Amino acid sequence: MIEGLKSRIITIDRDVIPVFGNIINDHNRMHRDKKIAEKEGFSDTPVHGIYLLSNFEALVSDNGFDMNKYSIKFKSPAYPGNRIVFGGEVRDGKAYLEAKNGSSLVASCIVDLNSQRPSFSAINSPRRDFNYILNTKDVDYFYRALDKSNNGKMPKSLVTSLIPASLLQMGTNSEGVPVGVFRGIDVKTYSEPEIGPVHTTIYKMGEPKNMRGTFIYNTEGVCTQNGKPILSGDIKVITKQELDF
Repeated sequence: MIEGLKSRIITIDRDVIPVFGNIINDHNRMHRDKKIAEKEGFSDTPVHGIYLLSNFEALVSDNGFDMNKYSIKFKSPAYPGNRIVFGGEVRDGKAYLEAKNGSSLVASCIVDLNSQRPSFSAINSPRRDFNYILNTKDVDYFYRALDKSNNGKMPKSLVTSLIPASLLQMGTNSEGVPVGVFRGIDVKTYSEPEIGPVHTTIYKMGEPKNMRGTFIYNTEGVCTQNGKPILSGDIKVITKQELDF
């Protein structure tokens, strides 16, 4: 069965980017400083990948579905002033979504609409731990950045953002720019997140591959509240130096 989804259209506001970065604890200066962004190979300050993910979540919610298991891949950067169209279709219990700037594919996302929440399995690997607090003000600003009304639910994309935020803290250069990038994340949710403290753990899943001076890590991040798993995300990270686990 194939069903078209009601699309979502946004124009990226330059002023929203630093505000959104503060909400998701992403203080990467290439999202705020055009000169640093150009030095990193971008034509302007790119919007955060999590901003794209949050708009996919808004699209799914607007169409009456929930995101319990999803995978997003980032294809090309999106910049201030870009008009991004989020759309897709439902086929065989999954939503196949795309974000496009004109004919250019910016990101793709697959959401398993029929997935039941899995049980969580403990991980025994080298790890780093981080602590965050999500408050009502953050959630209000998050919805406002998406031009949506707060429906009282904690966005799963906001909690997901704590995984790349933790990875950012594990490696930055002297200009405050992370030494690595990630091209996507596969997420499973175990329970509904709530306002309050969130503990995030980053696990190193095996030794990194060293390829011509870059390191490729397979990592898994797990977010918990009061010792209860909320969600986990698998991320492949490409870095210019080894991360400190």
